[in-house]
Amino acid sequence: MSNASLVNLKRHIINIMTLRYDPLEPPSFRLRNWQDFLPQEYENPNKKLEELVKKVLEEKVISEGYRKVAIALSGGLDSTFILSMLRKISPNIKINAICATFRDIYDETEKAEKIAKKYRCSFHIVEINDPFVKLRELIRITGEPRWNLYFYYVLEEASKDNDIILTGDGGDELFGGYIFRYHKFLSNLKEEDCWKEKAINYIECHERDWVPDQEKLFGTRMNFKWDEIYELLRHYFDNPLNPLDQVFLADFNGKLVFDWIPTNRKLSKYLDVEYFAPFLEEEIIDFATHLPNRYKYDYKSNIGKKILRDILECENIFLDFQKIGFGMDLPRIWEKTGKSWFNLYLSSNSVVVNNGIVNEEWLKKAYEKATFEKSPRYINKLLSILSLEIWLREFNLKV
Repeated sequence: MSNASLVNLKRHIINIMTLRYDPLEPPSFRLRNWQDFLPQEYENPNKKLEELVKKVLEEKVISEGYRKVAIALSGGLDSTFILSMLRKISPNIKINAICATFRDIYDETEKAEKIAKKYRCSFHIVEINDPFVKLRELIRITGEPRWNLYFYYVLEEASKDNDIILTGDGGDELFGGYIFRYHKFLSNLKEEDCWKEKAINYIECHERDWVPDQEKLFGTRMNFKWDEIYELLRHYFDNPLNPLDQVFLADFNGKLVFDWIPTNRKLSKYLDVEYFAPFLEEEIIDFATHLPNRYKYDYKSNIGKKILRDILECENIFLDFQKIGFGMDLPRIWEKTGKSWFNLYLSSNSVVVNNGIVNEEWLKKAYEKATFEKSPRYINKLLSILSLEIWLREFNLKV
């Protein structure tokens, strides 16, 4: 491995272990700049959005002749909106709604089934008892050190008897779904904040992606520096946009582009099922990024995705739950299966420790925090390190 490749590998690991994605990787689709988020007034934005979504569904699903259509249905706003629009343009098309559940850990099936029934879909539940049992195989498929790959099981179910699966991916980033982060960011924001203070504030709102002693996590060979992380976010906050629009810009160019979409595309390709996210068609992205933020998030009421809510409420669909931030109960999943898998790979002779990537003393203390204090942040980080360990072994990588 060349010196340049070694530096890039170290940087890649640091970025993924801190941000959960690497913004230095090639993006899965076109990144947006701050000019793309300049607000533009629309005469009737609700009608415009409906027309755009119907158009892309007509062009992709109906015109291309798909007869076996699945939708990943959580019962949330995004997937419900897509399902509603598809039913409007094709009242008789057969739709298979698929919902994943962790049962005693996190279960969305009840509300999803009600939505499926309203829109005359067959309803399938995918029960995930252990999200780590296929982790090594999934890391091999995606080529990245991630553990949140359980959408594979939805795609696997869809591949059995469907040609295409629709998702609401992009709805959170484009229409203001991360209310818990917006509220925290705006509450902590000071009028005089410079770009770096905003970047720090933004990272503070993603506290599950890193740990308070992040700089102690890395081993002697990694050379971790917070300032290098902040610099990666500079162009999102060093511009004249409204601070909330700066957050939307950073969110769009973050995990969506560098984690979820490329991951889902690789998994769907492996399973030979077409993956389609209508919100991520170019014309809808262009509309949504220019949509004034008052149609997305209201700070006083702490309500997000206002435009989607307004449209669905006209159909007597009232979804009164909000995204609370982290649906999965990490302490329970750690106790149920996560800890056992972690110990299997990292209890002794681990690649991450032997190669100076992760500090062994930190790892021991983090394990105690995860196990005895049940800290979600440390559990999340240890599961990320588990995926890193598997990735390094699977692809025989060393720093």
